[in-house]
Parts: sequence; C-alpha cells; structure tokens
Amino acid sequence: MAIYHLSVKTISRGKGQSAVAMAAYRSGERLKDERTGELKFYRRDQQPENMILAPADAPEWVQDRNQLWNKVELGEKRKDARLGRHIDVALPVEWSNEQQARVLYEYCQREFVERGMVADVAIHRDNPENPHAHIMLTDRALGPEGFASKKNPEWNKSELVESWREQWAVSVNTEFERLGHAERIDHRSFERQGITDRQPTIHEGPNVRQMEERGIQTDRGDLNRLAEEHNLTVVYLNKYRREEQSIMLKMQKPPKERQLLRQAREILGGPAQLDKLSDGFDRLKAQDAQLLQQKAKLEESMRPFEIADNYYRSLEAWEPHLKSSSGFSRLFNRHERENYRLLSQRVQETREKLEKLGFKPGDREQFESRRAKVASYNQQQLKGIQEQQHRITVARDVLLQTKDALEKVEIQRTQDDYPAWAGGKHLHYPEAKQINEINNLAGRVLQPDEMASLSQKASASPSHDPVLKLLENALKSFEEANRRVEQAERQKEWSQQRKDRKNRGR
Repeated sequence: MAIYHLSVKTISRGKGQSAVAMAAYRSGERLKDERTGELKFYRRDQQPENMILAPADAPEWVQDRNQLWNKVELGEKRKDARLGRHIDVALPVEWSNEQQARVLYEYCQREFVERGMVADVAIHRDNPENPHAHIMLTDRALGPEGFASKKNPEWNKSELVESWREQWAVSVNTEFERLGHAERIDHRSFERQGITDRQPTIHEGPNVRQMEERGIQTDRGDLNRLAEEHNLTVVYLNKYRREEQSIMLKMQKPPKERQLLRQAREILGGPAQLDKLSDGFDRLKAQDAQLLQQKAKLEESMRPFEIADNYYRSLEAWEPHLKSSSGFSRLFNRHERENYRLLSQRVQETREKLEKLGFKPGDREQFESRRAKVASYNQQQLKGIQEQQHRITVARDVLLQTKDALEKVEIQRTQDDYPAWAGGKHLHYPEAKQINEINNLAGRVLQPDEMASLSQKASASPSHDPVLKLLENALKSFEEANRRVEQAERQKEWSQQRKDRKNRGR
C-alpha cells in the first residue's frame, strides 16, 4: 500500500545547521565548507541518486553542489540566517526506480524550480521497503546574475507548504491512475494526526479476523494494514532524522573536539564510536604488554654479560695469586699446597663457565667490545620502546577524552529530547544510553508515561522480552535521575538551613 509522508522544515544557521554539511550528508558527496574550511563527508553503503534542478537561465556553477551551497552560505551574513528549506518525502514502494525519479523530478520542476528555486534532490534506497527522497531548496531565487538580493515573502506562507503537500498527493495519484492501479494517497489523512504519531488500528472483531486468517481481505483489515505500514515508514524516517541530528552534531563540534575525533579515528582505524572504543583500549593494552615483553627480553640479553663480568673480575683477582705462589713453598707447606689446589680448581671452573657463555677467558677486550655493541643496540631498541609506550599513553588519553566527549553528546541528546525534564541535568551516560536506545527503536521520543504503558503491554507478551527489558532499563534511568534531583534539592535545603542557623547565632 502507498504511504503519504511529506514534511517541510527550514535550514537555519541559528540552530547550528550548515547547508554544506546537510548537502554532504544527503548526497553522500565530499564537500568543503569554504566559510569554516572544514571538509564535510558521510560515507554511505549505497550511494543516493542525486540531481540538481535549477531555472533554465541559472549559471552553470549551479550544477556543482559544492559551489551551490557554499554560495548560499557565503551569501547569508546573519548569525541566525535561514539558509533554505529541506523536504523529506516517502516514495511509493510499488514503483520502479525510474518511475520514482521521474515523478519526483516533474513535481520538483513544477512546484519549486518554476518559482525560481534550486532543488537539490537525493533519493535514498538504503532500505528497499522505504524508498524516500530529501529535497534541499534555496531560500532565494536564482537568476543569470546569481541569487536575488531579496527573499520572496510569498515563499514563507503556510498556504504554499500546504499546496506542496497536496500537489505531491496529486502527482502520486495521477501516476497511479496512469498505471491503472487503484492505489491512492491523501495528504490530509495523517496530517491531522501529526506526522510523528502512530496510527491506531481499529477493532476487527472475530468474524473479520476469521476472514482475514482464511486469506479473505476485508475493509477493516486493509485499514489496519495501512496504519501499520504508515507506522513503519514514520519510524524509519524518524530514525533517519535522529541519526542525521547525531551526525550533524559531530560535524559542528568545536575545532578541538573535531581534532580529538580525527585522532581517535586514526587510532581505531575507523569511525570514533563508543561501541568501538573498548576494542581500541584492548588493542592498546595488548600492544603495551608486548612492549613490556620486548623490554624484558632486552634486559635479559644483558644478563650473560653481567655474569661474565663477575667471572672476569674473579679471574683477575685469583690468577695473580696462582702466579705468585712458589712451587718450593708448596712442596713443604701442606696448607699452602691445599689453598693452591682449591684456587686452581676455582679458576678452571670459572674459565669453563665463561666458555659456556661464549666468551674467551683470556680475552677481556673482546668481551667488552661485544658488551658495548649489545648495550648500544639495546639502548636504541629501548628508546624505540619508550617512544611507542609514550604514543600508547597519548593514544589511551585521546580515547579516554573521546569517550568522555561522546558520552556527553549522548547525554546532551537525551537532554535535548526532554528539555523540560529537571532530571536531565543529573543524567549519567549509562542512563542516557538506555533512554536513547528505546527512542531509537521507537523512531521517536517516548515520554516516561508512554514507556510505562508500553512496558505493561510488552510484559503480557513473552515474545517482546527484549523490548520489555529496554523499556524497563529506560524507566529505571528516569527514576535514577529523578532521585538525584531530589537528593540535590534536599542537600540545597539542608545547606540553607545550616546557613540560616549560623546567621541566627550571630
């Protein structure tokens, strides 16, 4: 069944949005923001189908996406300037790729380009079940000399947006009629309910249910299938928006944080994401352990020289005594003779030990030469190890800072989703993560009372155990943050009471 979805929003610098960044994200192309000097790029597994539609007398540069949106950015001087509009529209899954692109092209040409706008269109087919398009519109008309000096006030009227919504339904229904299909969409059907709201299914009754189970389609069953299909589409588009917000937030980070993310990406060999950081820490730990082993081997390689040095010293002390011993004295002095025998034995054993270590007993010079070479080599190796250990320390610090920054982004995202919630200021990352997980699954922001209601429904069905766990975790996170709010308020109250008592005592 065909689904109607078309939403229109503004692109505003005052909201921290960048037209170049949004164009890069939607098109999958690498664009450079000339205003900030930043490179904008978001890699996609499936490249979107892109097209730029412009008035016939537009300059040639309009077909260069990089030039187009940089001229838009540079042409608006205000800090809170509105840079353009962006439209999200669901495409009929029943159509071929060619039909989707053709009807969308004709619609954009008629509704936007003929009014003087430039339409930058990106068709996304990442999910075959949810083809959709993103249309970025310029806020000023484009002519042969460039963008108009003044904006057209007619473009700001709500009636125009309503007309765009209606005309998309007309375009789709006209194509369905041409194809001989009975499918139709109505731009009013879900508008009154709110785009992000789910459509309720209706009660079918036992007779209708039995007919549906036998393969007989009914009007009530069709209505329920339509509502379910609409809900799936809205969930998908809402997930896209939440993903886009997260990407845009990363794109617009301060230079220091962007540099931090670049460093983390180099360390990780991929995107700096929280779920990848633990692997990065593990790799650094393994590298550090390997370096410690190498360092221990270097130290061990000097051990034979230390032992041999002691042997050489012993020989240097003993051998003069042997040479100075008189054979005549030993002949008549039993004690001296025994000492000579023992000393000779020690010298012989020490010489043998030196030979086992690979050194010549009588060649101290050769020993010192070899020791100096090994020590020099070890010193160079040790220097390299120390440099690597320093890099690991720096890398570990970068990952720790990145972890902290990304966790703050996750917390900020939750705080932005619940701006009126006092507990947001006392939120910890694990709790923010659990709340965001269930919202990501839902494709929209769920309120705590709605989570509680869904939790009760999920608990009645064993097949929803994973969802139930996510809901329970999110609700516990709300409770923990609220508990901290109460603790902070009590602490503030106690502090004020102590201050009051102290003032009364004066």
